[in-house]
Amino acid sequence: MFLSQNSLSSIPPQILQPHLSNLKELDLSQNGITGILPPALKVLTSLVQVNFERNQITALDAGIFEGGGWSKVSWGCG
Repeated sequence: MFLSQNSLSSIPPQILQPHLSNLKELDLSQNGITGILPPALKVLTSLVQVNFERNQITALDAGIFEGGGWSKVSWGCG
């Protein structure tokens, strides 16, 4: 799912649904996402590639990577 450059300030709750548990790739780069990544991201257990580059994410939930694939995560800066 490619949601890059959409001026998002947070992760849309619609993508944090169990029916998207087979989602393999999530690109949220170059938005305006700030704050803490929600622990609800853990429902996306099939994610292989996640891109959060060029956002202002300040913290991660302690268990965000537990139980998921997430073999490639891109953070970037700024």
